[in-house]
Parts: sequence; C-alpha cells; structure tokens
Amino acid sequence: MTQLNQQLIIDYRIKPEYSFSNFVKTLSTEVAYNAAVSVARKPGQKYNPLCIYGDMGVGKTHLLSAIGKEAMSSANDAVIVYVNSKFILAEQEKANNEFDVVSLVKEYNHVDFLIIDDIDEILKKSSIDEKVFHLYNYLMQKGKQLIFSSSIPANQLKFTDQNLKSRLESGLSVKIEKMNDEDKRKVIKKLAKDFEVFIPNNVVDYILSSAPRDFISLYNIVSRINRLSLETKKKITLPLVRNLFKYVFLKV
Repeated sequence: MTQLNQQLIIDYRIKPEYSFSNFVKTLSTEVAYNAAVSVARKPGQKYNPLCIYGDMGVGKTHLLSAIGKEAMSSANDAVIVYVNSKFILAEQEKANNEFDVVSLVKEYNHVDFLIIDDIDEILKKSSIDEKVFHLYNYLMQKGKQLIFSSSIPANQLKFTDQNLKSRLESGLSVKIEKMNDEDKRKVIKKLAKDFEVFIPNNVVDYILSSAPRDFISLYNIVSRINRLSLETKKKITLPLVRNLFKYVFLKV
C-alpha cells in the first residue's frame, strides 16, 4: 500500500471518542443520529446518500466517524474509505490539479462505505466536481453506501454538474442544530459518567461559561479534569477546576 493510500485511512482506525455510544442524543441531534445508525447497520438500503449538515462543532465528524466504527464492528470484512476534504485539496494542489480520487478509490474493488467529510469544501474546486460525480455513479451502481457532511444542505451545495446535484439531493439531508445549554450540560454529564468521575453542578456551570462548547472541546475538558483528579487524588471542586483552566484557556 502506498503512503497516499495509507493516508486515506482504508482500515479506519479512529479515536475511541468518536462512537455512537458516547454521542449524546438531544432533540437537535436525534434524527441525524438515527439515520447514521441506520446506514451503518444496513448500508445501501435506505438513506443513500446520507448528508449530515450543520455548523462547525455540532457533531458531524463525530457521527461520520461513528458510522465507520459501527460498520467495522458489524462486518469485519467491510472496506471503509474516509475522505477528508483537507487531504483531498492538499493532494490536488500538490499534483497540480491532476490528483484523481476516483482512480484511487477504484483501486479497491470492494469499497462498502465512502465517507466524505466537508464535501462543500471539496466542491469549491470545480476540477473535483466531475470526479465526485463519476465516483458517485461508480459506487451507487454497486449498491454501496455514501455519507457526507457539509455546512449546508445538499440542495444548496455548489455543483457545476447538475446531474451530480440532483443525485446527491435524492438522498436524505439531516441537520444538526447547535447545542443549547441544556444539551451541553447533558454532554458533560454523559462524559463524566463515561470517565467514572463526578462533576458537581457548579463546576458544570463554570465549564459552560468559561470554555469552548463543541463536543471535542468538552470531551478534552472532562478528560483533563478526570486526569487531574486521579493525579492529585482530590475530588472535583470549583477551585480545582478554576486553577486548571488558568493553564488551559485564556477565558477564565
């Protein structure tokens, strides 16, 4: 396998925090969560393609990664290709616009899932538009599952190829709304439970008012708090967390 193929994460080894089990379901995420679980367990049967869209930090990448993780556990022989937009654009630039993601994926005759993160960023390059269209046709004809994330719904994506636009719109687009304070509180409590650490309500309030509130930031915060508690052998208190935040965040 070439270095280029290795970067495409064909074996889909992902971080443990990207899973369905620790994704907190709320009113704003329930539909996207259920659709993601459905395609992971029954690929190519219902929502194909599946577009999960929303603002940065709402959990799109978490769900895309969870789909890959679930698919790998459900079918040991599943081949999952994760395409990160930054990787594609970087390779396109290095290859003077001659990088062909279609040929790269076709090297694998048994691709079961194609997951494209931030497809709207990829489509800003018109030279990639046609390649995505051919890739779509190639995999859909084989009954394979396509999943992509975007900051906007499929019907607002900028395509030069109208055939590709209509075909991607034929699937399901689900939006993840920004979490409100109650949703974020649920996330912190769920993460604390997963880490087996007790975080009192006044500390939860402090976290919500003093730190970034996307899932990954909250995960990292709770992880740090847990590690601090274990290292100091102290209970989690507001003074302890305030002191931690002095070294982690500018906003305290």
